[in-house]
Amino acid sequence: MNRQLKFLPSALFHYSFLTIILVSLTITACATPKVRMYSGEEVEASKQAVIRVHQREDSWGKLGITHVDGNITVNFFTYFFNGGKWAGEVYVIPGKHKIQAKIEYPLSFAYSKMWLVAEPGETYILKALSKGYAVNMWLENERTGQPVGGFVGSDDEPKE
Repeated sequence: MNRQLKFLPSALFHYSFLTIILVSLTITACATPKVRMYSGEEVEASKQAVIRVHQREDSWGKLGITHVDGNITVNFFTYFFNGGKWAGEVYVIPGKHKIQAKIEYPLSFAYSKMWLVAEPGETYILKALSKGYAVNMWLENERTGQPVGGFVGSDDEPKE
């Protein structure tokens, strides 16, 4: 019995320490509203473009941006502690970009690889529509409402 009492303070310390670390990581993960997908100095808003996920309230699926130009948008801890959510908004510099999006349902998922030629100061909306077992994903210019870009490997994709 005495041996168990000596162990208790040490165990409580370790559990408290672990709890503090997990809470800190959770708060940190939730505090990443924007993901900058370019290197170097931060560019002012009028000289960058935004790609944002359309918020859908009528769907079971979670739509997110997983990669931009082959670079993952969120790390493991951010993804795990943010409820399994990929980036909902990314910032890029003007030019051609390859975007990989994923929509996750309770029992399935779908990926899409799209290209976009981003213009400075513009915002693009990633949208998805599910019908039966098919999922369509596309990008729209928020200002004009017009579809932009296309699918990687399509005939109309710019060469770089």
